[in-house]
Amino acid sequence: NARAPFYELHGGFLAFIWSVTTLLGGVIARYCRSWAGWIDAHQFLQTVATVLSFPLTLLSYAAKDGTGSHYISFHGIFGLVFSLTATAQGMLGSYAHAAFAHECGLVTKRPKVMAKCRQVHRTVGKCMLVVASMQILLGLYSYNPNFYKVRRKF
Repeated sequence: NARAPFYELHGGFLAFIWSVTTLLGGVIARYCRSWAGWIDAHQFLQTVATVLSFPLTLLSYAAKDGTGSHYISFHGIFGLVFSLTATAQGMLGSYAHAAFAHECGLVTKRPKVMAKCRQVHRTVGKCMLVVASMQILLGLYSYNPNFYKVRRKF
């Protein structure tokens, strides 16, 4: 199959992004707040993950000969939703932490709204890490349904 490398690129990179990059970014945000550079490291890792996720999501379209047939599976549909949610999650985090207040004038006079956004950002982030694990397993199954079958040798 000439298109198999697309699957491997799509799955390999997205699995790495969601199981290493975003996980590390989440760990930094959760446990390294005493370090002055925690927010910069967290934002960098999450931005890299979000920016790379979108083209890798589109790579699945190319892997299925451009017909869009990948998007009829639960894994495919959920991948699109997940990619969009990751983007929204990043924007919510940027607002919640006033990340661009100096560059863009993004300042609010509503600290309760920012606190609520921060709470939603944290909750959605944790949920996305759990759901990403499921999505990786669904992708492995989509790639090869025999992946989960145990082969016994007697």
